[in-house]
Amino acid sequence: MFCDTKMWNDFIVQFFSTIAGGIVLATIFFILSDKIFKISDLNGCWHFKFTTTQTAYKKYNSMELTYVVLIWMEGKNIHGTGEKIKEKTVGDKEVDYVGKDRIQIKISGYLTKRYILKDKITIHIEEKGKERDSFSIQILKFKSNNLIGKLIATAADSEGDVIWTKQV
Repeated sequence: MFCDTKMWNDFIVQFFSTIAGGIVLATIFFILSDKIFKISDLNGCWHFKFTTTQTAYKKYNSMELTYVVLIWMEGKNIHGTGEKIKEKTVGDKEVDYVGKDRIQIKISGYLTKRYILKDKITIHIEEKGKERDSFSIQILKFKSNNLIGKLIATAADSEGDVIWTKQV
C-alpha cells in the first residue's frame, strides 16, 4: 500500500512539473517570437529610387526613377500600390509626374525572416506604362532605417540599385 501511495504521489508531482515546464517553455517561446525575433513592420508610405546600372537601351543608363508606394503586410506577405513620381535621365533631364500623368504600379512580395542574418524582402512590381506594361523584381535588405538592394526589370532589360526610405 505504501508503494502505491508513494508511486501515485511521485506521478502527480512529475505530471504537474511537466505541465509547469511546458507552460514556462511556451511563454519563453512566445516572448522570443513576439518581442525579440518579431517580423519587421513594413506597413506605411515609402519612397524608392531606382538607378539603372545596366540596360539594353543606352539612353536609360544611369537613369533614376522615383516612386511613392503604400505598403501593407498580412503576416509575411507584402501588398501595395504606388505611382512613379519622377524620372531623371542622362543629361539631368528631369520629369515630375503629377496627377493623371503618374504611372501606377501594383506591388506583391514576401518577407523571409532570418534569425542571424538580416531579413530578406522580395518585391514583385507590375507597372502600367504609357506604352506597355513592365515588370520588375527587387531583392532588398535592411540597412539603418532604409531598404537597399538590386532590381531587375523587363523595361529595356534594366538592372540597377534601389533604395527605399520610409516616410514618417
